[in-house]
Amino acid sequence: MDKAGISNVGAAERGRTLLFDFDNTLYTNRRMAEHQADVLYRFVAEKTGLSLEEAKRSFDERLRKFAQQFGVPVSRSWGIPIWYASGAEWNAYRDEHIAARGYLERDERLIAVFERLRSQRFDLAVASNSPQKFIREALGLLGIEAKVVSSDLVHAFKPSIDFFWLATHHLEVQPEACISIGDRDCDISPANALGIRGIRVRSVQDVYHIDDYIQRLDKSGETNLLL
Repeated sequence: MDKAGISNVGAAERGRTLLFDFDNTLYTNRRMAEHQADVLYRFVAEKTGLSLEEAKRSFDERLRKFAQQFGVPVSRSWGIPIWYASGAEWNAYRDEHIAARGYLERDERLIAVFERLRSQRFDLAVASNSPQKFIREALGLLGIEAKVVSSDLVHAFKPSIDFFWLATHHLEVQPEACISIGDRDCDISPANALGIRGIRVRSVQDVYHIDDYIQRLDKSGETNLLL
């Protein structure tokens, strides 16, 4: 398998591995998002010596200018290993300070979706910038199972194309056999560069109907379905 992707994937094999982003894709929870943001800002404050409020303003402005310069929004977590610390240090900090318990709970609708997808012979994986420890804890609370490809496992972060290349290598699948599903452009555009199709969702509410959207994508013949 080369980095340019594989062109000889049969129609029956296309999109049989689903690469789900995690935050605001397999769950949507305002309190969980606020908890993660608070941990990030505290980390920036510790690394820079700024107050918490100053760290928040400084980081958000830096992220805003980057998105404006390059024309794409990026996740907060991606900015940390670029500007403040190594990915390993950032993931270790998150392992220590971020927990899903108390925020997430069993999701019967999502469980039913995953059961339907498995009955249709889809392979299911989480491909996320979040660290593996948090993802596995959260999956258990949600009541679902999936393979996990995390930033601390592949030592790369979205929106890097390398993240998706390493994810497919880790899962031992061809890029063109995958569909990337997530709520941001960084879940879709870098994956497209390897021949991975995409479905951009708005929240977990769209994931509850993801099998219908996969059918729409297949019938359209397009590379992406943007909801």
